[in-house]
Amino acid sequence: MKTNDVLTSNRSILSLIFLLFFQSALIFGQSIKLIDAGGPVPEVYVRVQQVGGEVVLEGLTDNNGLFNAGMKFSAGDRVELMIRHLSYTSLDTTLSLTDGLTTIPIGTANYDLGAVTFVSGRINKQRSVTLNQRDFLRLASSFDDPSRVVVKAPGFTGTNDQNNSLSFRGMPSHYYKWQIGKLDIVNPNHLANAGTLQDLASVNGGGVNMVSGQLINKYQYHLPGTTHAQSGNQLAGVSQMELTDSIPSFVQASLLGLEAGLGINKNGHHFWANYRYSFTGLLADFGIDFGGESIKFQDVIANYSYEKNGNHSRVFGGWGNNSNLFTARDSITSFKDLQNIDYRGNTYFFGAENTMKLSKGKVLSFGFANSNKTANRNSESLLIIDDQSDFLLKQNMASAYVDFEFFSNMNLGFNYSGSNFEMNYQRSGEVTQNSNVQNKQISTSRLYYTIFCRSKNGFELTPMLAVDMHTGVKTVLKFNPRLQVRKYFSTGYSVSANLYNNSSVLAPPFDAQVVSSFNLELNAEKTLKAGQVGITGFYHNFSNTANSLDDIWSYNATIPILNTDGISRGITFYLSDAISEGWWYDVNASLLTIKNQDDLPALGDIRKSMNAQFGRTFQLGKRNLSIAAAFTMRDGQLSYVLDQNQLPVDNNRQIASSPYIRLDLRVNYKMKRSMLSLDLQNVLNRVNEGAYAYDPYLNQYTFIQQLGLVPLVSYRYFFHK
Repeated sequence: MKTNDVLTSNRSILSLIFLLFFQSALIFGQSIKLIDAGGPVPEVYVRVQQVGGEVVLEGLTDNNGLFNAGMKFSAGDRVELMIRHLSYTSLDTTLSLTDGLTTIPIGTANYDLGAVTFVSGRINKQRSVTLNQRDFLRLASSFDDPSRVVVKAPGFTGTNDQNNSLSFRGMPSHYYKWQIGKLDIVNPNHLANAGTLQDLASVNGGGVNMVSGQLINKYQYHLPGTTHAQSGNQLAGVSQMELTDSIPSFVQASLLGLEAGLGINKNGHHFWANYRYSFTGLLADFGIDFGGESIKFQDVIANYSYEKNGNHSRVFGGWGNNSNLFTARDSITSFKDLQNIDYRGNTYFFGAENTMKLSKGKVLSFGFANSNKTANRNSESLLIIDDQSDFLLKQNMASAYVDFEFFSNMNLGFNYSGSNFEMNYQRSGEVTQNSNVQNKQISTSRLYYTIFCRSKNGFELTPMLAVDMHTGVKTVLKFNPRLQVRKYFSTGYSVSANLYNNSSVLAPPFDAQVVSSFNLELNAEKTLKAGQVGITGFYHNFSNTANSLDDIWSYNATIPILNTDGISRGITFYLSDAISEGWWYDVNASLLTIKNQDDLPALGDIRKSMNAQFGRTFQLGKRNLSIAAAFTMRDGQLSYVLDQNQLPVDNNRQIASSPYIRLDLRVNYKMKRSMLSLDLQNVLNRVNEGAYAYDPYLNQYTFIQQLGLVPLVSYRYFFHK
């Protein structure tokens, strides 16, 4: 904590009493009230942010000295609190949030923050989607996987119920990237072939996230153009996982798998390790047959962190493998039944990060990581004599960054991400024309400078200039400026505009080319008692983009890839609040259209979508019962009408699947040291239609069916409270 005696009044912030109140609901409101001897103090600027991270709560107090906002913190989070007013001395202090009574020393006096009860935080709809550990443990159809929760945020859709790959505002999933902390890593999902049309490894999706939700303190999907500068070089943003510093020792048994975690904490030192083994793999080990299919995965992840005097260090690492083996069946209902398939994958990552609090509010953070992913698929079809296909993908990625924050409002940084790809796709022993990616290297380096400026009347300006150097087939230098303008009003309203350029280099199987975008977003928002209501309009114009006619979410070697321009535009509406004590709801709707050059359809063009979530927690003595439900409805997916050669009959002839409708439900019963959960995906057992494709067994084009009801029962036991 430091005090800057630089403002113009003899009054001091020592005369301010600020109280934080939390409501006991999943989506909750947190209030900051500022009072001096003369009564409430209006138009005081308050900012709260994660230490070394983004601003996640800010605004002006109203005429009653009160600032209400949905928050995204949980117990144990470290935050920085800033208070600014022309009539008071500035306050900057770092807090470690804990349950119970919290006191901040200011000068010679202590001011109570009140008895604080921390619960799960709300999702911020405007610049990032944020989830914490408790969200993974009790939102419907989460399966301990953040991607399966964030898919219900506005503008997002899933590609197939069998995987967790995301499409944001109609952009294909190869337009976003993964991070642990601020470090880029390879796709961290097991069974990356799950739910893909060609049954080949996808760029970003899979059946199960290798990093269990038990290990993630906070998950953020940073939207493109956000102040998270490292995400600027990816067109659809960043899927970022922040590992927790500590976990309780526990064991868990579920239909997903067996899981055990060990946590040790002593004198600021934290160590934990976690291991999982799939339930289906365990059954296969005991000889139980799933129609000729054996699916296995296992992973182990460890983390060490140390914190002292505001400095924080972390070292982490993880390894996992998976396999999907299928034997041709006598009972034939699809082309897959006629194949012998052997799919195997391995993934590892390791890295380190360090954040240092320097003098006068300066913060220096840096880190490095290395990660690797291998996917190998061999298959043999019994329908066509000697028809064999072999697929090999290997990706090794190195990542590093340095970020320097000074004067609490300026950031200067550099980050690097480079990958080496090996890819080979063969059919009947011959390399196909689209499988020319072997030992290809791509990388992106970014130098950025950001400054945050704010006036006393709630007007803020955030310009950023980034210089991105992309290397692949050739080296391309891009200047990507960004400007965000926002105005806060003491009534709880805010309006903002975000204008920025973006660029990234696409990964194989696409040609290693640079894709650029021009982007504009307009937002209006109102802070409610325990949530927010807002509307966002967006326009994204892409140059030299790449989409596959067949399956933009997987590697494919059947349909050629288009190099074209595209536009994504639309509006999203969101509303979240607490109805009464214990009840919460979250609703969003989107109108979206995305078109490629010459008005070609794109598979992400869902046109209309709506998500609604609600839930309640009941306190039953020392136990509690929580329920959560989620409903999703969107227009059917557009596809081309194809001829016998799997090529479009006419660019203007399209076919749409039936509307997508899904209801999910979760019930948790938490006892003193254990929790019993029932998580149901697709309670209505509605079999939604997926991609439109040619089935060689049926000799016709048809919509591939997605999953029906998927239940997940789990029991978790903690060895200490």
